[in-house]
Amino acid sequence: MARPHPQPHSVIWAFVLLAVCLPHLPTAADAADTADAAGPGAFLVENVGQFDARARFRLQAAGATLWLAEDALWLTLLHVPPPAGPTERSAAPDGGLHLRLTFPGANPAPRIEPFRRLRTHISTFRGAEASGWYTDIPVWAGVRYVDLYPGVDLEIVPAGRSWRWSLVPRSIEGQKLLTAAPDASLGAPIRLQVEGADDAIVTAQALQLSSPVGEAALPLLGSTLLGIASPQVVASGEALEVIHPFAPGGTEGLTTMTGLPGGAGDLLYSSFLGGNQVDTGRAVAVDAAGNAYVTGETWSTDFPTTPGAFDTSPSAPDVDSDAFVAKLAADDGRLLYATFIGGTGHDSSYAIAVDAAGNAYITGETQSEDFVTTPGAFDSTYSTVGWSDAFVVKLNATGNALGYATYLGGSDTDIGYGIGVDDAGSAYVTGYTGFTDPAMANYEPFPTTPGAFDETHNGAVGDTDAFIVKLAPSGATLLYGSLYGAGDRDEAYDLAVDAAGCVYVTGMTQSTDLPVTPGAYATMHGGDDDVFVVKLAADGAELEYATFLGGAESDWGYGIAVDSAGCAYATGFTASPHYPTTPGAFDVTHNGEYDALVTKISADGAALIYSTFLGGTGADKGRAIAVDAHGCAYVAGETYSTDMPVVPGGYDTVANGGKDAFVAKLNGAGSGLAYGSYLGGSDEDVAHGVAVGEPATAVIAGETGSYNYPTTAGAADIGFNGGGRDAVVSRLAMPGGEEPTPTATDIPTTTPTSTATATATATATATATPSPTIPSPSPTMTLPASDTPSPGPTVPSPSATPTVRGEDDAPPDGTATPITPDPSPATRCYVPLILCP
Repeated sequence: MARPHPQPHSVIWAFVLLAVCLPHLPTAADAADTADAAGPGAFLVENVGQFDARARFRLQAAGATLWLAEDALWLTLLHVPPPAGPTERSAAPDGGLHLRLTFPGANPAPRIEPFRRLRTHISTFRGAEASGWYTDIPVWAGVRYVDLYPGVDLEIVPAGRSWRWSLVPRSIEGQKLLTAAPDASLGAPIRLQVEGADDAIVTAQALQLSSPVGEAALPLLGSTLLGIASPQVVASGEALEVIHPFAPGGTEGLTTMTGLPGGAGDLLYSSFLGGNQVDTGRAVAVDAAGNAYVTGETWSTDFPTTPGAFDTSPSAPDVDSDAFVAKLAADDGRLLYATFIGGTGHDSSYAIAVDAAGNAYITGETQSEDFVTTPGAFDSTYSTVGWSDAFVVKLNATGNALGYATYLGGSDTDIGYGIGVDDAGSAYVTGYTGFTDPAMANYEPFPTTPGAFDETHNGAVGDTDAFIVKLAPSGATLLYGSLYGAGDRDEAYDLAVDAAGCVYVTGMTQSTDLPVTPGAYATMHGGDDDVFVVKLAADGAELEYATFLGGAESDWGYGIAVDSAGCAYATGFTASPHYPTTPGAFDVTHNGEYDALVTKISADGAALIYSTFLGGTGADKGRAIAVDAHGCAYVAGETYSTDMPVVPGGYDTVANGGKDAFVAKLNGAGSGLAYGSYLGGSDEDVAHGVAVGEPATAVIAGETGSYNYPTTAGAADIGFNGGGRDAVVSRLAMPGGEEPTPTATDIPTTTPTSTATATATATATATATPSPTIPSPSPTMTLPASDTPSPGPTVPSPSATPTVRGEDDAPPDGTATPITPDPSPATRCYVPLILCP
């Protein structure tokens, strides 16, 4: 990794004096027994063609990406500006820094070898050409540069939330290549060159680096064996020479989290999912074995080409988002597979369903003209001149092959927000489509089918209609495609499918003339935005029922579920004090700002079985809903309320700061709260999806800006990865509420008085969020926040010692085995990443 001709500008030289030999440490020969455990969520991904050819391996660490190339290490750091205020969410990265690390004078061509392959399956499907798809990509617990110096390897392994590097003496046939006597080749200073930073200050354990976008710290190599003079700094032209003693033992730079809420035992597993950019969990599904499937979007930076600062705005050439699907084990949340899907533009997945065979179905939006499609799929051409096309993708049970992948849309903006699947493997998708002037060149309408309920777009140019489509199991044809809308803005955000193939859809409408059915619960628009709930017949040709739900203010439907009796359960939010509620329901009084809503509708759509507010004095929104076999409704969402309803003994009964996620369980009658808990840390947290497992458990997926979001030992990733937001997935035990459901009570139709009010807006979510936006980081660069978290409430982190699971030559069953930790970690030299204030 020699650098023969360093640039005179932005180059920093660090010289570390190695005064004695290092002790023998495990090498590839004995790695099977004593290799370091890769920290949960951190592993080295081999480049088999999915990255720039210059990169051999990539490691995602907390707030950083480490690229291992033949001639250098590249470290990409992101700058995340602090929140604008105490109640504001963490911002997206607004810039970054590429650092190039080399060892001048070392072997210019060391052999690079990985060790300890892990079980986790990684696949990536990017672009329209199958030649760019890679499956079962190897992931490793460590990589070493062999003979970086004579008889000494450079070993790189994950370490908790970060990584560490070690200079490791090798052995051949049991003989140490280095003895206890000092070796002449190591008596001279080891030279580390850092390109991309402007200046440096040496502290006791770190090289503090400054740049136009802020500061970072690269700790110096450390050892417990040495204790020589204090650091000496010598400026020599454009270079900075440092003679530095080893730091005693070094530091991992980890944050230990302590303190457990009273109901800590209810948290069965909890994990971050993410890298060094913005990552969001939008939806979750659970299979019969209890494994969780999470989908969303992840932003990434490409392999760096030039040291120094860079831009992270959406138009920047090295930044984009991909959809992802991750499968986590039912027992402890370890990562079984992760698959990335997209093209060269921005791609986001908002909904997921899983069939009995474990195949995953996702939908969302793409701005990629080369989004992945499969031969024979319904639509292989990007057709929009608006914001995006919807897409539908089917993944096999191991996440390493596409059943099909197709675009779905016309000439305007199309977004898929809800998806379901029936026993035959047909996928049902809902969302909304914009309306473009048909006179425009190359106009393509949203695809509908003859005989469907509504074949023609409604409203004026610029308005939106909901859509509902059913795809054949092959993904090659539409079994039906219908619009649903009227003269204004109409958008669908979620769907559910019953055993007969009828589809239940909810969303938001501003149309007073939206199609409703005689005898439905409410046939008049309440004012401003209303929730709608629609049941579409199995053939897609007619409405079984369609009803408004709302008061005079803004009301939105975000999530829907259906039980075995055909009753629909809707959630969302309402600003209407007179949103319809039912006598005896859990909460019939609006609590302030927005409240979450939970409404159960009779099978014929004519009556409310129950309807309740759910919230405190702040702004509260239900984002997703699921129902169990007992008719208990599970709701997940977000709350700004410090008095959100919770239950004694629930997992977390105290608000954590800013906006928290929440999860609630209503009993079968809707008359009481069987379970209620906050879920979050000191920053902003949102639950976007919920799925129910048995017995009485729920899996929640969402996003967090909190470094101290609660995690559990053995989960996929127990450390916040930076970048402003991480995806999260948590599984909770939620007992109670299984009493028999009483007979439904008919409630008269509410006819609210129309009152003008501001239209609510929100950010795109998996389960339904209006006005979707792709994160747009500001190009303004400011100093980064400290990696050392600011004081905040303590939350649970049962594991003080993170582990990653995996083993050599892992069988394909997805069962993981813990790696045995290195018995002598204190003897290693290592340099974890630390971000500085």
